[in-house]
Amino acid sequence: MASPDSDLRARCLAHLLQEFRWQEYGYKAGRWERADTVLGLFNHRRWARTREALQLIDRRGDRPVAELRDDRGVRLPEPAGSVWIAGDPRTVAAYSPVGDGVREVRLAVSPFVPQRAALEFAAAMRPGDRPPFALVEYQDRQPHGGSTWLADRPDKPTRRDGYTWNATGY
Repeated sequence: MASPDSDLRARCLAHLLQEFRWQEYGYKAGRWERADTVLGLFNHRRWARTREALQLIDRRGDRPVAELRDDRGVRLPEPAGSVWIAGDPRTVAAYSPVGDGVREVRLAVSPFVPQRAALEFAAAMRPGDRPPFALVEYQDRQPHGGSTWLADRPDKPTRRDGYTWNATGY
């Protein structure tokens, strides 16, 4: 039996594919994120790779325009390339690799919006609709003192290189 959340996600995906045209974006897939683990009485901070994050890049200006997360892991070649997006990349969107033939289509949600409300909105939204929650304009966020996208930084960030643990937004 499917969970209510998976039913909502399936409805969103079907609706987005029906209502929205595919648009091509560049992307960066995967990033380094701070991971805290407790060892006895102490917190241990380390860098860990995540494959859940996807940054969309404007094809005309080469600037970041949105960030999406796929909790099941982004299924695109790392570290960068082209992707088709259907929906509103500021909230919820379907994504698929660019190319001919059979492709997997998946759903991703912005980490900067209320997740459940975004999914409920996406299940019925039409092109041009405004979400019922505040949108945060995406900017090239650098929560650790520099870019942590694998496309920009394939090796683990280090303090020696100027990276900090001061995370904001994650």
